[in-house]
Amino acid sequence: MVELKDPWVSNIKRLFIIGLLTGFGHLVTLLALKFITKNVESGVIANIGEIDSLSLLIVSVVAFGLQLSATRELAILDDWKSEYYKTQSARLTLSIFLFFLGFLGFFYTKNYLFFMAPIIALNADYALYGRGKPIIGAMVALMRVLIPSLTLVVCSIYFLDNLAYYYSISIIVAYLLTGLAVSKALNVNYFVKPTFNSLLKYIYNIRIGIASFSLFFVGVGVINVMAYFYNDTSIAAIYVALKLYM
Repeated sequence: MVELKDPWVSNIKRLFIIGLLTGFGHLVTLLALKFITKNVESGVIANIGEIDSLSLLIVSVVAFGLQLSATRELAILDDWKSEYYKTQSARLTLSIFLFFLGFLGFFYTKNYLFFMAPIIALNADYALYGRGKPIIGAMVALMRVLIPSLTLVVCSIYFLDNLAYYYSISIIVAYLLTGLAVSKALNVNYFVKPTFNSLLKYIYNIRIGIASFSLFFVGVGVINVMAYFYNDTSIAAIYVALKLYM
């Protein structure tokens, strides 16, 4: 009975810690949203929503099925680091193509965010779950939520005119710091070499990629589409509602 009980208690404890960290992250997001809705104009909130949505779009494109299959492989392979570097190489290579879309920012300001695609690609938090480190993964996820949320609150008080700009910077900083933390936790290199052949991994996982990418539009991701059809007041309301829903 002892042999069965100890793992059970350990798993329950692990789930409790993960739930606590995840719940705290959601709470911080809700409080930040409540604060800015009372202190920031709808036009600025709409802009924040579009930035948030675009960053999630980049995450979804870079992940495109590869993240799910890689997590499984990292869990079962003995030489998991080889698979890790191949996956990261593919993610970084694709992100370089997205990087050049950043020049569209000259026409549509928020598209400058595409310049952050390589930083997002180098963040390998999915590997933590594949290697049995979900608590660290939850801590990383919390950090990635905490930095932008606190930035929203602070900047809405002191730097309201540049709120969208600082929010964009905070997203970049969050992904950079968490990416470095992940590489240290896994004892792997943060930087990898991009190779064109590595993109074949996306082809191998295209079915999973299509299915997972479609989920992007169930939630905040749809803001990028709605922005072309609704005014700022509507987008702001839709963004806050979707954040609360998600």
